[in-house]
Amino acid sequence: MKRRGALAACGWALPALAWARDEPSGIETPRSSRPAEGRSVPIERLGAALKAGGYVIFVRHLAVDMDTEGRRPRQWPECDVPERLEEIGRTQGYAAGLAIARLGLDRSLPHVLAAPTCRTLEMASLMLGSATPTTDLGHRPEMLKRLLAQTVPPGQLRWLFGYADTFRAAAGPPHLAAGEAAVLQPSGRGWVVVARLALTDWPRLTL
Repeated sequence: MKRRGALAACGWALPALAWARDEPSGIETPRSSRPAEGRSVPIERLGAALKAGGYVIFVRHLAVDMDTEGRRPRQWPECDVPERLEEIGRTQGYAAGLAIARLGLDRSLPHVLAAPTCRTLEMASLMLGSATPTTDLGHRPEMLKRLLAQTVPPGQLRWLFGYADTFRAAAGPPHLAAGEAAVLQPSGRGWVVVARLALTDWPRLTL
């Protein structure tokens, strides 16, 4: 899998996801985004579960080098130069992408969405090749709840690349670490967190 920058997404329109707004209202914020007791999927079975589809995967973007951290995050479509993500994270993100490709997990573009900043788009490009930027994955917890709750057909996955604070506001604590992913099983009116994966966990998944 070739490493591609976030610029790969910059030729597309910036959609607001009307289909997400059709979800039922009244989704409650869970008390915790830790894997649910009795519903969690162990890492030795997670690869096969994801291959079967039906899950939402929310991924927090990588940390940015400290010398650029104070700078305003660049917005799509200003991604002509990649963000200065921490190099160790970039390496781990690329390795995660190789693992995802090896497992043959669904990563078709209609199901890969990212908040419209260059760091989130670059995170998506490292792991999956590219993503569709959308304002619905900005700092909007209520919209994120709908994206987390909407059911996913068998064989498909919904990938969401965004911010730790927005995920915490929508799904509860604890905070996601840089590059960490939460795997959720949606029900239409809510969800259950079944796993959380550090960036280095992806190469450990098997079918």
